[in-house]
Amino acid sequence: MGRKTAVQIQFDKDCSAMLKAAAEAGFEYVSIGFGSYEGFVREGWRERIAALRDETASLGLTCVMTHAPYYDLRISADVTIPAIDLSVSRCIEATAMLGAEIMAIHPRGCYVSGSPYEGSVKGFNLSGLMTDRPGGCFSDGIEELSRSVELNVSYWKPFCERAAELGVLVGVENLPRWPNWNMTFCSNDPGAHVEIIDCLGEGACGVWDFGHAYLTNQGDVGPLKRLGSRIKGLHVHDNKGVDDNHFIPFDGSMNWQEQMGALKETGFDGYITLELAYTCDKDIGGFLSRAHSAAVRLDEMLRS
Repeated sequence: MGRKTAVQIQFDKDCSAMLKAAAEAGFEYVSIGFGSYEGFVREGWRERIAALRDETASLGLTCVMTHAPYYDLRISADVTIPAIDLSVSRCIEATAMLGAEIMAIHPRGCYVSGSPYEGSVKGFNLSGLMTDRPGGCFSDGIEELSRSVELNVSYWKPFCERAAELGVLVGVENLPRWPNWNMTFCSNDPGAHVEIIDCLGEGACGVWDFGHAYLTNQGDVGPLKRLGSRIKGLHVHDNKGVDDNHFIPFDGSMNWQEQMGALKETGFDGYITLELAYTCDKDIGGFLSRAHSAAVRLDEMLRS
């Protein structure tokens, strides 16, 4: 059996060139990141996904995971935006069309107090979409964790039911807690993360993001072990414990031997899926070759 190493490619950023570079670097598996909701609300989205499926196959690549479009994390979970919700629903179908196993999603926090976000609202999925509830976006929201769990379960339950019908899992991702920012994001709390997954039931699983966990837990592997066999997908990247850099593993300060040892204890047998920050520049081949080598090294640690 070949190595289970994958890399995430952003659908809306030089996707064709990135897929080709990933294949040339030695990857056999990919994840597709749908960062923006916009592609799924335009006409012809199914045709674009079918073309992506055919292109991936032509390069000898297999898609094993996707990342759904997501709300900016500053938006309280009691605020919903129809365009984003529609895009998530369609992304489930796209995930099935691509033959992928998991669609990773971001849970959201419910903020009951704090400072409303001031100024023009920019960033993923925000611009022009919150004219009716500008006060629902916070710069330093104080979270009501139990309400966050309740809202996430009620929001994601129908999506999980649809995913189960299509043979796809909705992967609930752990989000970071930045050391220099007090705002929390629900699933950075391991108890909340576990509760959401368990309450969603069929059609749901855990996606463990190592970079997010390192920012939150500073190397403590207890939360990873607590999630245990719920973990079916990974987002693998490194940082130095301060910012969510999405470095190639071993470029930051994480103890990967310890992390892979803890992951092995959970019985995980899926893909080492890299979620890196990179652009399609003249050195992309070298970058992805180095990333592939790092992923193989982690895979060896996990399966030794």
